[in-house]
Order: sequence, then C-alpha cells, then structure tokens
Amino acid sequence: LRHYDVNKSLIDTFANDDDIILKFVGTGEVHKLLKDYVFENQIKNVVFFGEYQKKDELSFLEDVSLVNIILENDINSRTLMTNRIYTSLCSGVPVLVNEGSTQGEYVKKYNLGMFFENFAQLKENVKSFLLNFDGQLFEKGSNDFLVEIKEDQNIFEKNIVNFLRQNKDEKIS
Repeated sequence: LRHYDVNKSLIDTFANDDDIILKFVGTGEVHKLLKDYVFENQIKNVVFFGEYQKKDELSFLEDVSLVNIILENDINSRTLMTNRIYTSLCSGVPVLVNEGSTQGEYVKKYNLGMFFENFAQLKENVKSFLLNFDGQLFEKGSNDFLVEIKEDQNIFEKNIVNFLRQNKDEKIS
C-alpha cells in the first residue's frame, strides 16, 4: 500500500458506512499507518489483508463491486497503467480511477468504471454508480479494451523484432 493521504481520505469518506466495506490488500509503506488510523478512529468497515501470494490475487476480487485505483495527482500517476486495472477487468470488476489520467481515458472510452474527481462527492457518486451499473456495457467495454491492448502488444513486439533485425550487426551501448 502506498499513497497515505489518498487512502486516508478514502477511508474518511466511507468511515462506518453500513453500505460499504473497504478492503485493503497487500503490504507497503503505509499499511501499518492506515491500519493504526482505522483502529484509533474505531472505523468498523475497513478490512486489511496483508501480504499475499500472486496466485491468490484473484480470490480477493470475489464479492468486490469496485476496485480502487485512486492515485496521487502527479505526472507518474497520471500517465501509468496499473496492473490492478487489468486484473480487475479480467475478473469482471469495474474500477475507480483518477479523472484526467491515462487510465481514466480508457475507462471513459470503454465504460470500465468510474472517475474520481474529489472526495466531497465520492460517496454519493460511488453509490450512484453501483446502483446504475450496466454489466453488459461493462463486459463489452472490457473485451474491447483487452483486444486493443493485445493489438498494441503485437505491434510493439513486431517493432522490437524489426529493430533487432535491422540492428543485429550494430553494437548498442
């Protein structure tokens, strides 16, 4: 777990809401800080799962309605694609991502989940999203997204092979 301020704000937004359970999976630099914060503030609807084996990753997505991928608002976070987006989509779970990010562009294009704009309206927006969730639209978007990613991967691999063929006799330093 990383991004203490973002995750603390997420916890505060949904603290002790009977309709929402927040699950934090994995360890990291802020795991203990967040766990202590939840304990000290007697927040009852937050659960922490520590370290896990990669083979068990998908089991954590069972009974999950939305995967949180809210990140800090910095250049790296705005331009990256997390593994979580692929894992959640392959498991049939929509995502919550930063608006204006690369991930956000894909979420918008393919109807893969919802956007985080600010914490003030997040609770209302999440509940509305879940209430109005269109599983068929999400499934079609997920499939189309994964096809595009696979096509991009094939193009990348072809470009690497072509580059290596063209430069096989040159030394790369």
